[in-house]
Order: sequence, then structure tokens, then C-alpha cells
Amino acid sequence: MISSRVPIRKCIVCSERKPKKEFLMIVRPAKSEERVELNVMSGEDKKSGRGYYICRDVNCIQRAKKTHRLERLLSKKYNFEPEKIYELLEKAVHGDD
Repeated sequence: MISSRVPIRKCIVCSERKPKKEFLMIVRPAKSEERVELNVMSGEDKKSGRGYYICRDVNCIQRAKKTHRLERLLSKKYNFEPEKIYELLEKAVHGDD
């Protein structure tokens, strides 16, 4: 019997490795798209583009906000509102409870 492989990802804040399903994912669309917009989704969803994974933990999100982790990861040429992304992340964590 062959067991299916579980994809493992790493948190951008705490560097903890876990199964993909346990993360929230921030997706930056491909550069070829005209309108650049970041999306926050569960780790199970799929969307094309560059994905960043963050733990479903309020402490990890607050730490990312405090250290400006997203701002450093995403180059300045992409227009996005960091506060909006952090707000979406916190809503996603509280919505799971």
C-alpha cells in the first residue's frame, strides 16, 4: 500500500515546518498580470503565483506585523496595504476558532 505524501511548508515568521493544511497562505500573483493583488487563503486552497505561508497563530501574525516581515518579503514595486493583509490574516485565524 502506497501512502500519499503530505506537503510540508515553512512559516515565514517562526520558520516552523508543518503540513501545508496548517498554514494560512499569502499569494502574490505572477508579474505578468496587470493588477497585482495579494490574497489570503487557507493552506488547502490553490492559486497561481508566489505563495508565502504563515502559522494560524495570532502570535505569529503579531510578530510578523511588529517586524514588518511582509513588507520586507514583498518588494516595494508591488502596491499593497500591509495593514489590510494583517487584518485579513487575523480575521482568518479568529474565524477558525
